[in-house]
Amino acid sequence: VGLFGILIGTETAPITVSNLTVRGFEAEESAGAAGVIAGYVFGNVRFEGITVDGAAPQTYGAASEVSAGETAGAIAGSAEGLRGGTENSIAVLRDCRILNLQVRSDRYAGGLIGGWKGGVSMRMEQIELRGVSVISESVSPQETDGSDRGAGLIAAYAVQNANTSSVMASALLSDCHCEDRST
Repeated sequence: VGLFGILIGTETAPITVSNLTVRGFEAEESAGAAGVIAGYVFGNVRFEGITVDGAAPQTYGAASEVSAGETAGAIAGSAEGLRGGTENSIAVLRDCRILNLQVRSDRYAGGLIGGWKGGVSMRMEQIELRGVSVISESVSPQETDGSDRGAGLIAAYAVQNANTSSVMASALLSDCHCEDRST
């Protein structure tokens, strides 16, 4: 769930989402992944000049929120290389601002990306998170099974393999909150 449900970029046909501002919204997915821009990202995808601002007047709720049963993030719920992570890909986040937003998930919640799996190298430059709350919580007794859960201001989890890497340069995080409420 997101402006794009799924983005798939290849080496010869990468996808770029740029110069986009989203204000006042609600994104909710009960089982899978949710992000304001994309639920799922596969392969070579670039996000440049993106602003997600939850402080604008909303239609649906008291605060702008991204929520999912599995993974949730402001930019994307989940990022993964092509072919189940076996083909190496590059995801770029450049000049992205996440402001006044709550990201919530039953399992994995991340301020930028819910989580990124094998096969994708992540490059992040000029990132700003301000007034962001990231919460991982169990919402019913059936979900307190002891399985992994996590919350992180950048991502809830990152899985790298021998052919991938991650680089972050120039990040500003202020007035942010991160917690795991699972039992």
